[in-house]
Amino acid sequence: MRRLAVALVVGVGCSKSEPAEPEVGFEVLGPDAAIGGDDLGALGASWVQWALEHPVTDHPVLDLTGADCAEAQPGDVFFLAGTLGDEAASRTCTASNGGPFLLPVYNIWYDNCGTPPEYVVSDDYLQSTVTTLVDEFDHATLVIDGETVADTAAFFTPYRTGVTSFSWVNPPTDGLYDSWGYPFVGTCDPSYTDGIYVLIDFAPGEHTISLVAGTADFEVVVDYALTVP
Repeated sequence: MRRLAVALVVGVGCSKSEPAEPEVGFEVLGPDAAIGGDDLGALGASWVQWALEHPVTDHPVLDLTGADCAEAQPGDVFFLAGTLGDEAASRTCTASNGGPFLLPVYNIWYDNCGTPPEYVVSDDYLQSTVTTLVDEFDHATLVIDGETVADTAAFFTPYRTGVTSFSWVNPPTDGLYDSWGYPFVGTCDPSYTDGIYVLIDFAPGEHTISLVAGTADFEVVVDYALTVP
């Protein structure tokens, strides 16, 4: 069982006109939002594929500073990274495109790739495990520019994808699985993921966020200073 969770980043900007109320600099898109025909399930699987196919060197998830946040980004969406739950991250990130931004709040994936034959499990077991682990998601606090946007896990419930099957290619060298002691060559198929993802449209400018999210025994803590072109 492997899991990744990422920082959720949205932004608020202020209008310069007076006496109008400040303009909101972001829009949280609904759970039915899609990009190029891909719904949150497909986009979430693409995010996990992106994370798994990148070598450990310059890896956006392993980098805690934000220096590698723009690595290997697709052109029509910007993937935000998070942590493996072991260390808090404080990232300064300049996006390579204006989004929309795919924000995985909490996600799990599981497959048999690199697993010794005696420990290989069935597809049903892989799928039921990722479902059970995401069921355990029980807290999340999201603070944007000093304002609390969400302080319960229930806020994110409509954005859960359910189990999605996908495949990915292990890097020739220096892959995450190699570093974890599960080396293999070629394509991993099938792999299964379930998770909670949000699509955000940002206004150009500077934004800050703090996110704490997870379960009783696995928590992601991330602060972001994000520049949107």
